[in-house]
Amino acid sequence: MIREAIHKLNEAELITIYHGDNFGTKRIEPKLMMNGNAQEGIGIYFSSLELAQAYGKDVVYTEVNPKNFINSRDTVRSKVKLAYKILRDLWKIDNEAMYYLLTDWVEIIEVEDITRSDIQLLATKMGSDEVRNFQITLAQSFGVENFVKVWNKIYPKNLGTYNADLDFYAIIKPSIFLRKYND
Repeated sequence: MIREAIHKLNEAELITIYHGDNFGTKRIEPKLMMNGNAQEGIGIYFSSLELAQAYGKDVVYTEVNPKNFINSRDTVRSKVKLAYKILRDLWKIDNEAMYYLLTDWVEIIEVEDITRSDIQLLATKMGSDEVRNFQITLAQSFGVENFVKVWNKIYPKNLGTYNADLDFYAIIKPSIFLRKYND
């Protein structure tokens, strides 16, 4: 009985969102997450059924809890610890890419000179960026697939970003199950 009540409570929090295209998307693929304009962050974009149908005849949908998304227009400042962890892990993947990103913000002479303190300083300096811009910068610097892998490792409960004003959800979690929508 308690289990049923909890299930109903969780069900009530779910919303159905749709993605439309003319390519027959069947799953969330990181390599495709920067094929559009990415204005609300990195991910595959979902919205209302009507808007999805305007983007294409092939429509898929999923159910999500909006609490598992971060506002794309929030600043990174409130999530500096997460930003540091993401930057640290990306540094481990590609220290040369980190060098070029860091030199936009901090004076570093050689790749070997990068320290954890430099990464922490970078996370703090990027704090004024909106989450969507932070994501785009990192995906461009380290590759979208590396970024998605690290984002999901560091922030596993997050499904992506959203913009309530535009009614867009950008899903960044490849494990989200999609269903084909049939008219």
